[in-house]
Amino acid sequence: MFSAENKENITVQEFVVDLARRLRESGLRIGVSEVIDSAVALSLIDLSNIKHVYLALYSTMVKDSKKYEILKHLIEERNKETNDFKVEIRIEGAIRDANTLTSYSHDDMASSPVLATRVASAKRYRLSFKILLKRFGEEPGRRKSIVRAGRIDFRRTMRKSISKGWIYRIVKTERRKARGRIVVLFDVSGSMHDSSTRILPALWACCTISRCNAFIFSTSLMQVSDLVRGRPITSAIQTLREATKHLGRGTRIGSSLNFLAAEYEILLKGCSLLVIVSDGCDLEEAELVGKAMSRIRKLVGSIIWFNPLAELEGYKPETKAMVASLPYVDMLLPLSLLENPPMLRKKIVTC
Repeated sequence: MFSAENKENITVQEFVVDLARRLRESGLRIGVSEVIDSAVALSLIDLSNIKHVYLALYSTMVKDSKKYEILKHLIEERNKETNDFKVEIRIEGAIRDANTLTSYSHDDMASSPVLATRVASAKRYRLSFKILLKRFGEEPGRRKSIVRAGRIDFRRTMRKSISKGWIYRIVKTERRKARGRIVVLFDVSGSMHDSSTRILPALWACCTISRCNAFIFSTSLMQVSDLVRGRPITSAIQTLREATKHLGRGTRIGSSLNFLAAEYEILLKGCSLLVIVSDGCDLEEAELVGKAMSRIRKLVGSIIWFNPLAELEGYKPETKAMVASLPYVDMLLPLSLLENPPMLRKKIVTC
């Protein structure tokens, strides 16, 4: 079916659309999301292996094991209609990156090496963000609780004692901890291209947390939380790839941070933690970056910087942007720690 000895040449999109039409005529409910996911899945696998093609279609187009035979029958029927001509599916503009492909939650699909997903990695990222939010995101709130060891609350002490006529009980209170917010900035410039397969699942995982807002930046800044939240990881990553095309390939950290402080100040005021994921390579003057970091620092509680270059042995933050930012950063950590929640927990506790 997918041999190079073909007499009919069609694109992935044409093949998937035709197959979806046939499945609808057979009574299956096939939506636009299934068509898109199937096209993405086929563009990321070896189309010469029929088993892999079927696995990709099973996990994205049909998803119901009871309906697999219908899909197989329709594909075989289509081959007969083309007079046994071999059909080659041509990939146009497809990104062959199997690491970004995610299947649905069928055990046999998830265990397939071709459909090996980034779901497990995304779960680790999500846990890491929750650890950061719990460690830095809980701040003293307005409400108070009565405790044994705390500060004396004179108002409550007097109210408890007024009926007795004398102070018979000292009331001590402390402020309850309130859940804060976390804002994450992901650098998607050209210098971060090698880390894109790690950043995109991390961005998706970040957006699954309700009190988390995610942004991407290069020469400009864009909020992507609303684009990603509520989507499955496959379509979310595809949406993110499309969104990054509208940004420049350079890096302007200072301008992006200034835009964040100006346009999203309301998010930063309630933000207890700002996370920056970047290699610190910048096109702007160090003074501009330093002023922007100083401005941001006054609005947020803590700033943590994850740098993929920090994983290299002997790395020193010597770029102009990193040198200007370090006085305002609480912790500079390698990006690999974000993929390892136990090590991240250990690191932030000891620091």
